[in-house]
Formats: sequence, C-alpha cells, structure tokens
Amino acid sequence: MIHINSAGQAIYTNLPCCSSLASKPITSIRQACKNPLIGGSFTPALRSSRTRGCNHHLPAKQYFCMSMGNHSASSPHLSILEKSPLFSGLPQPILEEMLSVFHYKTYSKGLTISTEMLRAHFFIVLDGRIEVTRSNPNTGRSITLFLLGPGDGFDIITLLDGQPHDIEPTAMNDLQLLSAPIYTVRHWISAYPEFNQRFLPYLGSLLRSMEALTVDLALYDTASRLARLILRHTDTRRHIEQPLSPLPVGLIADLKHEALARMLGSVRQVVNKHLQTL
Repeated sequence: MIHINSAGQAIYTNLPCCSSLASKPITSIRQACKNPLIGGSFTPALRSSRTRGCNHHLPAKQYFCMSMGNHSASSPHLSILEKSPLFSGLPQPILEEMLSVFHYKTYSKGLTISTEMLRAHFFIVLDGRIEVTRSNPNTGRSITLFLLGPGDGFDIITLLDGQPHDIEPTAMNDLQLLSAPIYTVRHWISAYPEFNQRFLPYLGSLLRSMEALTVDLALYDTASRLARLILRHTDTRRHIEQPLSPLPVGLIADLKHEALARMLGSVRQVVNKHLQTL
C-alpha cells in the first residue's frame, strides 16, 4: 500500500518481497531491491516519461512495478494465480514460467489505468477491486461493464484483437496487480493448450455477464435490476452451511450507492430509494 508522509513522499508498506522494508521511502526500496537475496529489479512506472528513471521520491498517487525475477516458485502470488480461473490447475512448471514474466504493480484507490497501458499489458488482480466503465462525454454518465476482483484478468478484448478499447478501469480500493506484456499472454493462448482450456471458459463467463447486463437494462425496471444484482453476487452456498447467518454479497459489499447505480444504469438517488425499501 502506498501512503504519503508529511514530507510529501510516497511511502510503500507491506512489500511482499521483504517485510523489513515496511514504511520505507520508495527510494530506499529501490536500493534494497538490488540486494541479490531479494531478487528482482525495482522500476518506477511514472505516468510522465520526463521523470522516468528519476532518483527522487515518486509523486503522490503514482504506482510502481517490481519484476518477479527468478523467485516465482516461492512467490506469495503463486497461490493467488492457482486460484484464478485463468490459471487454476495449470501444471506447476507452466505456472511458474508464466509467473516469472509478470511484474508486480500497485495502484492507489481512485486511479485509472490508461488506454496505453491496456494496449501494452495484460493484468491479473491480486488484491482489491477494479471497476471497468464506459462514459458518455456529453452527459458525464457512466455504466459499469465489469466489476473485477482477485484472480480476474483484463483487458480481455484488447488481448484478443489488439485494438484500443474505450474503457476506464478504475481502482475501487488500493489495488495490487500482476502485469505481463500483452503479446506474451496472447502467445500463451496458442502455445499452451492447458491455458487455452481455462481461457475460453473465462471468456464465456464474461460474455454471460455482459448478456445479463443487456437483459437487465432492456427488460427489467431499476428495482428488479437491483434485486438481480444482489442475487448474482450472493454466495448461496453459505445458506446451506449456515441457514441463519447473513449471506455475503461478494464484490459489491460496501459499495457506495453511486457505484451501485453505475452497475444498474441508474442514478444514486433512485438506487438509494430502492435500497430503503428492501
């Protein structure tokens, strides 16, 4: 997680590769990551090319990346990939080879990943949630196409056709990601049948999600869309195990009414009204 101290420096805590670096300025992490015991190389990923390679503290609300080096087998990220629908069940050698290509990145809450980044990189969510939206520049209204969480990958459409995609992926929490060159991930689809066998069902699940959104917008009123959204994100298996306990609602838990409205193609006031009647 990135914090800003009183001096305006970006401070990173809970660095996965070395817990002793907690609460160190990023410039100190840069030096520490050169330690051969840690492995990997620290690379500031600044939005402005003028500041790339600068040895000064990163400005607030920037992100950074760290290569996984040759330590993929023992990486804590391996267990998350193993649970991802895209990588679950892959043979260990293939999984470790893929992980060695990924870079670790963080985005602060509220930051949006640029179109240029999406054309060059494919991302896997490690921790946090990301909202993928489309906006009308004339009215300012937005609609959420996907709400992604740990294990999800994006942008699938750019991965498939290599074309720019007019979307706005925004971090809803402090976000931890893995990124790999998009041409490399595209190569995996054809080079590894085991990966392709997982990629196609995941693609199918995204198509079903878009189908559900289309049906809701065309055929149901706002109150019904809200109820269907809650049901889709409710873990009904918990009802069987613990019939009297509240059911978790997954990724939509603690979302603000404005975010729920974007998922429903509505506005905050209308969603707030319907929530009060549930």
